Parts: sequence; structure tokens; C-alpha cells
Amino acid sequence: MKKILIGIFSFVFTTMVFGQSATQKYWVYFTDKNNAQYSIDQPLAYLSESAIQRRAKMGISINYYDIPVNAEYVTAIKNLGVNVIVESRWLNAVSVESNAEQLTAIQTLPFVKNTADVKRYAIIDDSGIPIDDNILLRTTNYIESDYGGAYNQNHMIDIDFLHNLGYRGQGIKIAVLDGGFDGVNIGEGFTSLHNKNQIIETRNFPDNNEDVFFSSTHGSNVLSIMAVDNPGVYIGSAPDAQYYLFRTEVVDSERAIEEDYWLQAAEYADFIGADIINSSLGYTTFDTIIDDHTYEDMDGNTTVITKAADRAAAVGILVCNSAGNEGDGSWYYIGAPADGDQSLMAMELLIHRH
Repeated sequence: MKKILIGIFSFVFTTMVFGQSATQKYWVYFTDKNNAQYSIDQPLAYLSESAIQRRAKMGISINYYDIPVNAEYVTAIKNLGVNVIVESRWLNAVSVESNAEQLTAIQTLPFVKNTADVKRYAIIDDSGIPIDDNILLRTTNYIESDYGGAYNQNHMIDIDFLHNLGYRGQGIKIAVLDGGFDGVNIGEGFTSLHNKNQIIETRNFPDNNEDVFFSSTHGSNVLSIMAVDNPGVYIGSAPDAQYYLFRTEVVDSERAIEEDYWLQAAEYADFIGADIINSSLGYTTFDTIIDDHTYEDMDGNTTVITKAADRAAAVGILVCNSAGNEGDGSWYYIGAPADGDQSLMAMELLIHRH
């Protein structure tokens, strides 16, 4: 009992002394995007030419979600001494780190619609994506020995058939979101990527720099399956594509803010005109229990990362995300963003050939 009383006293004392200065992370949603600097009629002010062309190809018009947040709103929040972490045009919101007093001040601003914990945000509408099949085919002649160690995985899903029709990823921009790409800059297996200048850009969103060639080999392995072009040894599924390597995951921890980094990367992928987002990431529970998702959160409409994936799909990006590896653990469901209704989940399939 003595230990319990001491524990209760410590909690109360800590709350009294530090409660007002303790910070948490919140999403702050704005009421509008009233800003004369941007308009739907002048998209080049906030989207790249590639992003605009992709929308035109897919029959998707520039809309409200494309316009950046009002810079004056962001400045007003920063002037309260609040750290703004992420700005999201898709959500018309920013994520911030603030204490309770600052949050109260934010909520009184006339342009603030509401605030919420970083793991949730408002539902946005969905858009249909028409399929453009007007592609000229050319033929090649790949045989089993060309693929080396990659033949089985490619043949199992008919990649070799597509390669023989000329589909090797040429002209396609692929954003790879992962925890790091250790060795890609120096590994012999990735020589073709450098020789053909296929790594167009790298971005490290957690550290706000361009260094992605560290931290994890998971992204390196994922990239190799797509990008390596070493005939007789290994040929990936898209050896002629252009690649954008984005680090969004912090591998030595599991925090809800990593979903925010994913959102940032997805919005940037849209900006540069990416055709595909490939992500082998999924979020369920975190180091801080209060941030944990529940099974009820896996409804396709709740988590930040899931709604980001759906919005990316709505603007014409093919989102391919892993379903998760939690079937034999305490969490045996899919993870976010694989619960989204517009994401293409990568799952292990048993394919019967006749």
C-alpha cells in the first residue's frame, strides 16, 4: 500500500508541476483555404507539370484538395510558439506539438475548424479513377536464364510475360516509402540504377534531409525486387522505371508520427507526378499505448495514413501497400493503410496454373 500511495503522490505531483508544460501532438484543421495566392485555375503554382499531366491522363480535375493550406493560418499558429510538424493540403490541416494552454489558444482562432489527436482526422470524399489502356506494345524475348534468382517470383505473377510485351517500367515514376535504403548507393547489385540515372530523388522526412542510404536494408530489398537489372543474375519487375526513395519510417521505434511522415511523402509523390507509391509499411500498435490503433480503426476511414493512401489513389496514383505480417501474433489483422478501399494490397497468393 505504501508503494501505491507513493506512486499516486508522484503522479499527482508530476501532473501539478509539469502538466501545463507537457506537450502532445495534434492535428489542427482549418475552415477554408481562402488565399489569393493559389487557385484551381493556376495549378503550376503548387503542382509540377508531371502531376498535372497525370491528372489529365486519368481524367481527374484539379480540385480543392490540391490547393496548399493558407500560409497565413500556419504563421498565426507558429506565432503562438507552437512547433508545426506537417502541413497537409489534402487534409487542409497541420500537425503540431503543443501544450494544453497553446492548444486552447489555437482552438480560439477564427480559421480553426477543430483539433484532434494525430492519429485521426476527418473523412474525405473518394474519386473514381478511369483506366487508360491506350499503350503501344513492343516485343522482347526474355527467357528463364535471363532472370537468374528472380525468375520464380517474376514468372509466378507473369512479369516475364509483361517484359516480353515491352513493359519494363519505362516512363513510370515510382515512389518507394520505407525505413531506409542502406547500401543502395554503393552496392554492386544496384549498379544499373546508377548507370542509367534511375534514382531521381531521395528524401528523408523524419530528419528533413536527403540522406536515405542508412538505417535499414528493408527498403533496399524492396527496391531490388523492382529495380535491379543484371541479366543472368537478377532482373526486377520494373528495371527501367524512375525511382524516388523516401524514408518515412524510424526503424528503432514505433510512433504515430511516422504516419504523418508517410502522409508528407505521399503528398510530395503527388507533387512530383509519381505514378506509383510502393510501401511495405503498416501501422497497428505503438510504443506509446495511448496511440495504439484498434481493430475498429481498420475501417478504411480512420487513420491518417489510410486516408492519405486513399487521397493519393484519388489523384491517380497507384498505391501498392503490404497487408502486414501479423497473422501469427497478438495483432492478427491487416494494418493501416492496407485497410483503405483504394489501396492495392500486396499479399501472398497461391496461384494455380493450368
